[in-house]
Amino acid sequence: MAFEHRKNSASKIRNLLSHVDGREVEITSGGTNSILASLFRRMLKELDINYSKWNNMMLRYIMDPRNCIPNNNKDQASARGNLQKELLKEKMSWKVFCKGLRFMAIPKFEIIIRAHHTNGKITEHSLNVNLGQVYDLNEADDFTDKDDDETPSPTTS
Repeated sequence: MAFEHRKNSASKIRNLLSHVDGREVEITSGGTNSILASLFRRMLKELDINYSKWNNMMLRYIMDPRNCIPNNNKDQASARGNLQKELLKEKMSWKVFCKGLRFMAIPKFEIIIRAHHTNGKITEHSLNVNLGQVYDLNEADDFTDKDDDETPSPTTS
């Protein structure tokens, strides 16, 4: 039963990664929550994320201590399944979108809105969002959430 579920999940992920298009999103149904899901899928396509990369990103996400996933097979499998379900849905909240960006090891991003007003005026508005340091599996023992302001004090001789 668990093998069949894993096979189904792998099929859904492969399907998602191979059927993303670059069409403009027009909201006709699904509401605004489908915009983030569409953007997330487009990013996967444009970043050339394949099934192997997906699994590597999942491992890094599961092992990241900030996600508070206990180090045992049962909890890790549950977290993996739950995250995959969230990322594969047709609709996505901001919270899940940000989780997806952390999943892709994106520490920060910028939101830029170019607004086209009815009077022809175009305005641009932006905001930087910091998601925190990216967890590195190769440096797992050395992982600390260091502040950027921490600099070694100069030594005098």
